[in-house]
Amino acid sequence: MKQRLLKFLPPLIIVAVIVFAATGLKNSRLDEFEQDVNRASYQAAYNVLAETVELNSYVNLMDDVALDYTLDNYETTYSDGVLVNDIVYDGDVVTDVTLTQTATYEVSVSEAGYYRIGIDYYLNGDTLNDYLLQVTINDEIPFYESSLINVPIIWEDETKDFDTDRYGDEFIPNQIVVEGWHQTELHDNRYYTEEGLLFYFDTGTHTITFGSDSTESFYLGDVILIAPTEIPTYTEYLSTVGGQEVDDVLMIDAISYTRKNSSFIRLDNNQSPDTKPFDNEYKRLNIVESWDQSGQSITYNVVAPTAGLYELSLYYETDASDFNVFRTVRINGVIPYQEVMSYEFEATDNQWTTDTFEQDGEPLKFYLDAGSNTITFTTDIAPLSARINDLQIIIDHINQFALDIRKVSGNTDDDSRTWELTKILPETEEYLDAYATMLKWNIIMLSQYSSERDLSSELSYLNMALRTIEDVSEKPDELPLYIEDLYSGSGSVNQYLGDTITFIEEQHMALNKVILANEPPERLDANVFQIVGHMISDFYLSITSNKYYTYSEDKETVQIWVGRATTYVDAMQKLVDSEFTTETGIQVDFSVMPVVDKLVLASAGDTTPDAALGLPSYVPYNLAIRGALYDLTEFDDFWSYTSDKFVAGSMVPYTFNEGVYAMPETLNFNAIMYREDIFESLNIAVPDTWDDVLGILPQLQRYDMNFYYPTSGGASTKWFYQTVPLIYQYGGTIYAPNGLEVELDDQASVEALQFLGDLFTTYSVPTQVPSFYNDFRYGSLPIGIISFNDYVTIQTSAPEIQGKWELAPTPGYIDEETGELNRWYVGNGMGGIIFNDSQYKEETWEFFKWWQSTDTQIEFAQTLLSTYGPTFLWLSANQQAIEQLPIPADDKQIILEQITWLRDVPRTPGQYLVERGISDIWNKMVFENTNARVAIDEVVTDMNREIRRKMTEFGYLEDGVLVQDYIIADVYWIQERMDEAAGENDE
Repeated sequence: MKQRLLKFLPPLIIVAVIVFAATGLKNSRLDEFEQDVNRASYQAAYNVLAETVELNSYVNLMDDVALDYTLDNYETTYSDGVLVNDIVYDGDVVTDVTLTQTATYEVSVSEAGYYRIGIDYYLNGDTLNDYLLQVTINDEIPFYESSLINVPIIWEDETKDFDTDRYGDEFIPNQIVVEGWHQTELHDNRYYTEEGLLFYFDTGTHTITFGSDSTESFYLGDVILIAPTEIPTYTEYLSTVGGQEVDDVLMIDAISYTRKNSSFIRLDNNQSPDTKPFDNEYKRLNIVESWDQSGQSITYNVVAPTAGLYELSLYYETDASDFNVFRTVRINGVIPYQEVMSYEFEATDNQWTTDTFEQDGEPLKFYLDAGSNTITFTTDIAPLSARINDLQIIIDHINQFALDIRKVSGNTDDDSRTWELTKILPETEEYLDAYATMLKWNIIMLSQYSSERDLSSELSYLNMALRTIEDVSEKPDELPLYIEDLYSGSGSVNQYLGDTITFIEEQHMALNKVILANEPPERLDANVFQIVGHMISDFYLSITSNKYYTYSEDKETVQIWVGRATTYVDAMQKLVDSEFTTETGIQVDFSVMPVVDKLVLASAGDTTPDAALGLPSYVPYNLAIRGALYDLTEFDDFWSYTSDKFVAGSMVPYTFNEGVYAMPETLNFNAIMYREDIFESLNIAVPDTWDDVLGILPQLQRYDMNFYYPTSGGASTKWFYQTVPLIYQYGGTIYAPNGLEVELDDQASVEALQFLGDLFTTYSVPTQVPSFYNDFRYGSLPIGIISFNDYVTIQTSAPEIQGKWELAPTPGYIDEETGELNRWYVGNGMGGIIFNDSQYKEETWEFFKWWQSTDTQIEFAQTLLSTYGPTFLWLSANQQAIEQLPIPADDKQIILEQITWLRDVPRTPGQYLVERGISDIWNKMVFENTNARVAIDEVVTDMNREIRRKMTEFGYLEDGVLVQDYIIADVYWIQERMDEAAGENDE
C-alpha cells in the first residue's frame, strides 16, 4: 500500500505545484508593489533607461512642462509652396500639399512659449482616408509625432431614413464626406492628448513646413499659432455660465449623430431587447459601434427647449470585463470644464448600463443655450499615454540591450558554456532592476482603472512580463541563455508589453442613448417579461424564418451564390439593385454561401444557381473538370474585355484545356516589407535579389534578427504559394506540357528547391513564425515577404510603427542567360463562375462585365472603406481599379509592379498530391537534412502515379494510353490570348 502511495506521489506533487502556481498568479501583489516602489524609485529607473534610449516622443518631451496661459495667438503668413486658385476660400491663400509639394508659412513670435497649431483645410468628396502630414519647425522635426500628424476626414450619413433590404432589415447608409472647409488643431495619429499637440516657439521668426506622403492633394488654408488656455474647474464653470436646472428631458438616439471624424465609427444592429429600437424579427440600426480608437469623435445636434443646466447620461456597454474606458465631452466645440476631460466609464462586460456624468457621487451639469447646440464625445486615452510611453521605452531598451548581449554571446545559446555577462556588461543587473521597477509602477498606476486592480485581465500580460524579468534576474550572468524570453519569440517580455499596449489602447464602447435630464434616467434595459418574450419569439422565428440571402426559385432572376460574409453581400445587393438592375433591367439575387462545398453538392443534385462569386481559386477547376461550368471564352468579347483589366497570372487557376471557367474578382500580392528605422540604424541596404538577401542575413542574425519567408508560416503542410515561387524564378516548371507527369527533376527546379531548403538550413532563416505581424512590430523580423492580408493588418493595427516601414519588390533571381530579374510569386485571389445549366448565361455575363468593370470595382471598394473602415480594403483583380485605391502612392506603385509577376500553378487532376509532395520535399530538406534531388526522387513517383490515376478517372487515359489531350495552359498562353485581343482592340 505504501509503495502504491509512493508511486502516485510525484504526480501529486506536480499537480500541487501547478495549482499553487496558478493560485499565486491570481493573488494580488499590489501591496507588495506599493511597498517596493514609489514615484522616486520609478523616476530613477526611468532615468537609467533614458540614458541609452532616444526619447524623442511627445509624451517624454512634455513631461512636467509648465504652460503659460497669458500668451496671445499669432497669425502666420504664406511663404512658399504651390498656390491653388480654383477653390473658394475666405482666408488668405490655399496651398496644395502632396508627396512632391510642401507648403511653408512664417510666423513672428514676440513671447516664447508652447503653442498649438491650428489649420484650415479643405475636403472634397473624393477623399476616403485621413491625411497624414509631416510638420517641421525651422526645417527640424521637434518630436517624433510631428512626422505623423493626422488630419481627419469629417463624415456624415447620407440619410437617417434608413432603407431596408428585400428582407426588411435596415442597412447602413452610405457615409459621405462633409465637403468644404474645416478647422482642426494638429494631433498625431495616436491621439495621446485631449487637445492638440504643443510646439515650442522661441522669440523671433520661424517657418512651419507641411509635407505629405500621398500623391493626393491636401488643400491647406490659413495657419495660426493658438496660445494654450486653461480649462476651468467645474466650480469655476458653474460660476461663469450661471443658469438654472430645467425640467426638460431630451432622449437622443445614438444613431442620430450628425457628424463623425472616422469612417471606422459605424451604425450597427444590436439584437437585444436591452437596446431601442428593437425588433425581434427585423434588424434595426440602433447603436454606434467601432468607436474605440483614441481621437474618434461623434457629434450630436441637440435642440434645447430651454436654456439652462442639464445632467448628461450615456446608455452604453463595453466588451471589457474589468478595465474602464475614457471619453472627453465638448459642448459647442469646447471642453466645458476639467472634470469631463478623459471622463472614466466603468467596464460593463457586454452588459448595457446607464452612467450619469458625476463627481464624488454628485451629478455634473452642462449648460445648453436655448435652441441648437452640439455635443461631441471623443474617445480618449490621455490618462494612459504616460503608461503606454513607459512600456514602449522598455520595449525599445530591451531591443537595444538584446543587441548588446548578442554582440557578446555571438548569437549562441550554448548552455554548456559558463557565462559571466555581468563582468562584460556590468549594467545588466541595473537594467533588469529598472525593468522590474517600471513594470511594478505601471501596474500600480494602471490598476486604478480596473475593478480588479492588478488582477485585471488587461494587465495579466504585464504581470507575466514582470515574473519573467524576476526569473531571469535571479541569474543575470546566464541571460544569454534566456534572451528569447526577454526579447523575441512567443511569450517574451516584449510580446507581453506590446500586447498590453494593444489591449489598453482599445477603448471599446457601444452607445445606444444619450440622455439630457435633471432626473434619474428611466430604466432602459429590458425587464424579465421582455426578456422572456424575446426568447420565445426568437425561438419561434428560428424555426419559421428563412429569409437571409437564401436560394430563391424565382426563374425571372439571375441567382448568384456568394462565398462572403453578409457584410459584403449587403453592399453588393444594394449596389446591383441601385445601378445594374436600374440600367439593364436584369434582376440579380444574391445568396450567402457559408460553405463552398455546397456548390459540389448542388451540382450533383442539379440545383445549382446561375453563378457564384467569392470562390477560392481551387473551386472552379474542380467543377469545370466535372463539366459543371460554362467556358467564359465562348463569349465573343471575353478576351477583349479581360485583356486590359487583368494580369495574365490571375486567370491561371481558372484555365482548363484552353478554356477559362472563372472571372478573377480579387488578387493577392507579395512584396518585401521592411523596418526602415532598423535598416537605417544598422546601415543595411534593402535587398533586390536573393544574393542581396544572403548578403544581409549575417548582419541581421548578428543582432538576433532575421528574414521572414512565407514558408515559415502556417502548419507543417506547405501550400504552393509557400514552395513554388522560387521554382518559377529559377525558370523551372511543375508539369510536363501534357500534364501527365511533374517535371520537378529538371535542373532549374532542383536548384530552386535546394535553395529553398538552404534558406532554412545553411542560412538559418526561421522555420516557424507564428505571427509575422508581432515579430515585425517588435523588430525581431524587421524584413519579410508579405501578402495583402499582412499589409492591411500592419497598416491598420500597428500605429506605433507607422512611418517606420516601407514596401519594396519581392527579391528576384537573375537569369544567367537573359540577364532578366524574375520576381515570380504564387498568389490566389477569388473568382466568379457561371454554371452550364444556367438559363441566363448572357444576362449573367453582362452582370460579370458590370461587376468587374473599373467604375464598379472602384465604387464597391470605396463603399466598403467608407462604411466599414480601412480594414475592409478591397484588392480588386481589375488592375485599373487598383490604381485608384486610397493607399500611399509608394505602396500602390509596388503593388501594381508586383501583380505583373503573379503566376499561379496550372490546375491538373491529382494536383493535391503534387502540392503535398512539394511540401514533403521541403520538410525532408529542412528537418531531415535530405538533398533536394534525393527528396524529389522519393516523392515524384507517387505524384505521377496519382496524376495518371486521376487522368484515367476523368477519361484522359485508358489502359495507360492517352485518349484525350490535356493541355497545360500557363501564364504565357494566357498572355498570348490577351495580347492578340489587345491588338484587335487597337485596330
